Amino acid sequence: MKFVLKKLAIGAFFLSALSIINEVQASDTTGLTDTTIKVGVMGPFTGNASSYSKTQIGLMAYFKHINDQGGIHGRKFELFPEDTACAPAKGIAAAKKLVHQDKVFYLH
Repeated sequence: MKFVLKKLAIGAFFLSALSIINEVQASDTTGLTDTTIKVGVMGPFTGNASSYSKTQIGLMAYFKHINDQGGIHGRKFELFPEDTACAPAKGIAAAKKLVHQDKVFYLH
């Protein structure tokens, strides 16, 4: 009986811990305000693969189009383009900068 009660207590503890973690994650709105949505746009804007940056340039033009129409529920996109030059080290540095320094809501 003690063994079963101990397992139930441990299970209840973990369930309550998970619910607290889910609440914290659900309320984390870094880069999201009442008026803006910060978006990090990473791509090879320079270097040998810069011709592939057209997709990112098109994406940024579409975000501008959405902003011109009033945004999403009144929130306008604030874009943070970062050049990866199609180099792994630059890409990692760009992602870290966008997340830790620019504090974007999401990376595209």
